[in-house]
Amino acid sequence: IPIPQPIFCDDDPYVVGQPFVALERLSGEVQPLTRMGAHGKHIHLQLAALLGRLHCLTPKLLPSSRRPKGNDALGWLHQRIDVYEREWRRGAREPVHTVTAAFHWLRRHAPEFIETQVIVHGDLDQRNTLVDGDEIRALIDWEVAHQGHPAEDLAFIREQVQELMPWAEFVAVYEANGGVPVTAAQLRYGAVLSNLLRVTTSMIAHVAYVDGTIDNFLMGSVRTLETEAACQRLHAMIYG
Repeated sequence: IPIPQPIFCDDDPYVVGQPFVALERLSGEVQPLTRMGAHGKHIHLQLAALLGRLHCLTPKLLPSSRRPKGNDALGWLHQRIDVYEREWRRGAREPVHTVTAAFHWLRRHAPEFIETQVIVHGDLDQRNTLVDGDEIRALIDWEVAHQGHPAEDLAFIREQVQELMPWAEFVAVYEANGGVPVTAAQLRYGAVLSNLLRVTTSMIAHVAYVDGTIDNFLMGSVRTLETEAACQRLHAMIYG
């Protein structure tokens, strides 16, 4: 699995303003779907193969902070949901009933979503791949990697894949490379979970902009764009 190799890290917040890790520089760049052109399908089939290989790895390779103590996968999932909900409530300026309902839905169906545990990237789409020509050089942005269900990554990228090819074609390559078969119900749960992650992170960015912590207008406006779209998807998943 191609990733930038770490060179060194420093937890001293006074060196560059915050703790940091330095990684090797690799060729390639992040490309949106509109720039991939005819290579888009080929690139995403590579991503399917890489995702299948990732999901073959044991979660024991993860740091202890990214996996449950003991073997309490259900407790770990509830803990993650609690974190998302706390972040949402901390930043939300007004209640959003769809989001509230989605958190309740996740908790009610959590026992159905823990039978398989793998290393989950957690934010895997074309924005987090370095592409050189028609080849993926690296998967990047691993800061939310954790132990979880394979449907989390699959649901996160499904909508993007379906803009380029039939979903079944992507899944066939994924499973041929060791990926875990998932059910429609598991994909639905993963989609609700990943959309709540998008809602939460977009709210954090918006609040940081309003409070003056960051001055990036694009990050500050992401709540309007990302949250509304995610809420529409959540409503369709829960009630559709």
